[in-house]
Amino acid sequence: MKSIKSPGGSMYPYFYKGGEVHCLKYGGFLKNKHRLFALMREEEEFIRRTNKQLRIWIDLYETKVTKEVLIELIQSLKRINHHIQKFSNKRQRFTRT
Repeated sequence: MKSIKSPGGSMYPYFYKGGEVHCLKYGGFLKNKHRLFALMREEEEFIRRTNKQLRIWIDLYETKVTKEVLIELIQSLKRINHHIQKFSNKRQRFTRT
């Protein structure tokens, strides 16, 4: 399969440790939650089009994770739940707001 880029800029498919993983690059949005939410919906559609279960890695580096952002992220994951085999997040420090 030829590699393509997802809406967030991740190579797809990306092979890591003997399997395929898809990185949701939600990092670098700082306080721009509206652009982040739009990207989440674009990634949801991209994942639905793959029509398979994926191991998902979420990168939130330099994105301010407020209560509103966390709720939207959870809702996004719920909308693609049947396409998720396993997920993890890139280690980061969460700060209280």
